[in-house]
Amino acid sequence: MLKIDQYLKQSSFPKEQVPAPERSYELVGDEKWIVEKGGKEILERIDLFLLLKIIPVSEPLMFGINPNKLNEKTQYHLIVENKTTYQGLLPVLTKTIFSTLIYGAGKAVVKSIEQFSMQYPIEANHQFFYFGDLDREGILIWYSFNQKEKATLALPFYLACLEKEAAIGKEYQKEHNMALEQFLAFFQSKQLQEKIRSLLADGKYHPQETLKTKELQQIWRESDWTSWI
Repeated sequence: MLKIDQYLKQSSFPKEQVPAPERSYELVGDEKWIVEKGGKEILERIDLFLLLKIIPVSEPLMFGINPNKLNEKTQYHLIVENKTTYQGLLPVLTKTIFSTLIYGAGKAVVKSIEQFSMQYPIEANHQFFYFGDLDREGILIWYSFNQKEKATLALPFYLACLEKEAAIGKEYQKEHNMALEQFLAFFQSKQLQEKIRSLLADGKYHPQETLKTKELQQIWRESDWTSWI
């Protein structure tokens, strides 16, 4: 804290953004302090992280853009966990109300979403939807993302998955009670909530690949997405 105080007295608040390791070295003489040694959490706790104009260190966010929706005041963004689903949906992006289709790359999106405002510097009311594997790991990814950036479940996809026969083989995944409870809260039907609980308890799951490309595309184009917010 003394080094940070000394930095601010000598340099005041910076005017330009720089990557986290560079700012970290300026602050405390350790380029790893912000990213790897808890510095980010300390700076956030004392409300200095944003003021110090730090560019987060994370992989770039990968997404496709719908040019027809760039000027909308409210913009919708669909995040999908897996590459197969991303590639299946991308051809119909311009036929939806969504501004972007984001490839989450599993849990990588939890960090890479930090890049969103820099990679997509468009002022709007941004609404995120999330669709991942219906298993404990997929639910945890959504939960972790939702802690950083609110994301509504893309329920039309999940509901379609639940109509299919489940796969077997995820008994090894750990249960995360808080993540599961918040995930289930999106399903208004108690029957569906219990169906998901039983599914997971039996080691079953629905990968995104449960839905074929044509089915994915039809659901994305034809669902009333604004009614799920």
